[in-house]
Amino acid sequence: LDYPTFPSEVVLIGGACIFALAGVIPPSSVLEGLSDTTVTSVAFLFPMAKAIAATGWLEILVSIALGTPTTHFAGIVRLCLLVGPLSAIVNNTPVTAMLVPVLQ
Repeated sequence: LDYPTFPSEVVLIGGACIFALAGVIPPSSVLEGLSDTTVTSVAFLFPMAKAIAATGWLEILVSIALGTPTTHFAGIVRLCLLVGPLSAIVNNTPVTAMLVPVLQ
């Protein structure tokens, strides 16, 4: 499955423009949604997560923490033991943004 992909910001802005032009949502709502602080704060997490993943340290730490599980169940249990305590002290969105590229 090798489909061409577009950057997430292109999909977000393009989809919003298509919906606004089609009359599904009013154009003022598009701009209000994009200016929401929650949307912008989550949007800023992805470049930071990419930068952290680019250093390679995250992959090393995750490989040490997860090891080499022999079954899918063992891998899920190890992942839960890593993410559970981490999510107790850090917001879930940055944890997910950082771990998705590593676990793929």
